[in-house]
This record gives sequence, structure tokens and C-alpha cells, in this order.
Amino acid sequence: MKNQASHGNTKARWEKLADFTALCAWIITSTTMAVIAFYSYGVDFRGYYSAARVLLNGGNPYDYSLVASVLLDVTGRAMTPFIIHFAWTTWKFEQTGILLFAIMVETLIAFRKQQWNRMGLYLALAAQSAK
Repeated sequence: MKNQASHGNTKARWEKLADFTALCAWIITSTTMAVIAFYSYGVDFRGYYSAARVLLNGGNPYDYSLVASVLLDVTGRAMTPFIIHFAWTTWKFEQTGILLFAIMVETLIAFRKQQWNRMGLYLALAAQSAK
């Protein structure tokens, strides 16, 4: 009986260790990517600034030829169109990912507490958010 209880305790400890390791890896990776993007590239600000200058001059900020000319004047080099459009679209996907992560955490908490109605609600929210 004692051996069986200690086996369950050991398994729970390994599960907690795996959860903690995954969380640490996620935090370290996210922080590292943010620091690298901030110090190495700084692309977003140049793209936003150039698009704002084009808009203030009465142009279309989504026309890459106009934005590229301002980029050349300001920074001396033009970025690829992908980077500029990426800067405009990342906010949506980042927030969706954070929302799905929060919903899945709540789903797992409800599963551990065996609160099936609450878990079903969060799974339905996750399905709607992912559409």
C-alpha cells in the first residue's frame, strides 16, 4: 500500500516538474525573442513612421512604393513589403494566441477539479476563438 502511494506521489512530482519546465522554456523563449527583436531589428517603428509620413502627405500607407521612398529618405534602406505588412498584422495573431492560452489554462484547471460544465464552456470558447 505504501509503495503504491509513493508511486503516485512520484508521478505527480514528475508531472509538476514537466509543467514547470515547459512554462520556463516558454517564458525564456518569449523573452529572448522579444529582446532580440527589440535590439536587433526595430523594424516596426520604421515601418509605422514611414506609413504615417505617407498618410500625412495624403498618400496611401498601404502602397509599398510610397512607403519605400520614405524609408529610403529616413533610414537609407527599404524593407521588404513582408516586414511592413507583418508589423501591421501581428497584433491580431498575438492577442488570439494569448486568449487561447488563457482559455486552455482555465480548461485544464476545470479538468483537474472535475468541473465538467466549466470545462465545456471554456472548450466552446476556445473553438469560437480559433475560427
